[in-house]
Amino acid sequence: GFATEAALRCGQTNRALGFSAFSFRLFLLRPERPHDFSPGGRFCCGDDGFIPNLPKSRSGYILNHLRKLTDEECPENGGKVFADKKDLPMLDDAGSQAMRDENEIARVVRNWGFARDRGDWEALKGCFHPDATVDIAWISAPAHEFVESLKNRGPLPPGEHTTHQVENPHIRLNGGRAVSECPLTLFNRAFIDGFEFDFEAWLRFFDMFEKREGVWRIFQRTAIHDKDRMDPVQPEKIPASFYDSVQLEGYPPECRYMCYRHVKHGRRMARKIMTARSAEERALREEGERWLAGG
Repeated sequence: GFATEAALRCGQTNRALGFSAFSFRLFLLRPERPHDFSPGGRFCCGDDGFIPNLPKSRSGYILNHLRKLTDEECPENGGKVFADKKDLPMLDDAGSQAMRDENEIARVVRNWGFARDRGDWEALKGCFHPDATVDIAWISAPAHEFVESLKNRGPLPPGEHTTHQVENPHIRLNGGRAVSECPLTLFNRAFIDGFEFDFEAWLRFFDMFEKREGVWRIFQRTAIHDKDRMDPVQPEKIPASFYDSVQLEGYPPECRYMCYRHVKHGRRMARKIMTARSAEERALREEGERWLAGG
C-alpha cells in the first residue's frame, strides 16, 4: 500500500517543498512510487476544508482519506490539524492493485484516441487483444480488421482532418475483467461534393477489458451514438440545390450525418448501429453485467 498524505504543510508553498501540485497528482496516479517528499510533522487543511495550493479535486480526495486527530487550529492558516505521516491510513494491497488496474485501463483508452488520430497503427492494434471485436457505425468486425481498414484508407486529402476527443472513462473492476465507458466527441473536417463541412458526433465507447498475462487490453468495443451534426464552413458558398441532394433517409437520427459522410466517401455502414437509450443499448449493458460477473 501507500500513504495518502497531504504533502503541503501550513504556510509552505510548492516551491519551498521542492515539488509541484502536478508531481503530486502523478504520485496519486502512481502508487508504486515511494512517498519520499513528505515535509514531515502534522498536516493541515485550510479554513475552506481543502489543502492550500492543491487543486480542490485532488486535495478533497486526500482529505477524504485522512483521519482528523483534533480540532486544534493550525496557527498558520486557521485550518485543522491532521495525522502525522506515520498515522495516516494505508491502502491495502487490493486497493493499490485496483488503482493500478484503473490507471492502466484509462491509459489504454487514451492511447487509442492518440494512435487513431495520428495513424500509429501498431499502437492502435496494441490496444486490443488478438481476438477482440469492434462494433461502430462503419464496421462490425474483429479489431485487427478495423485497424487494417483504417490503414488501407491512406492519408487524408489536404484540408481534411479528424480528431477523437476522448474523455475520462468510468471503470468497474472484477478481478481480471473490467467494464469501461467513456464519452467521446468526434470532430471531422471533410469535403462533400467540393464543399467544406465540419462534422461533430457525440458518442460513448462501451468497452469490455480483460487482463491477460498482466496486461489490460480491450476485448470488446461498442460505440453508442448520442447525436451528431453537420455545419458548412462557408455557408454563403453552399447553393440551396446542394441541400436538396442530401439523402439522410435510412440512417439512425443519432448519427445520420456521420453515416452520410461515410457513404459519400465510399464506405458502407454496419448493419446494426448502437444508439442511445435503445433496446440494444439496454441489452448491451445487461451483457456487460453478466460478463463482468464472470459469465
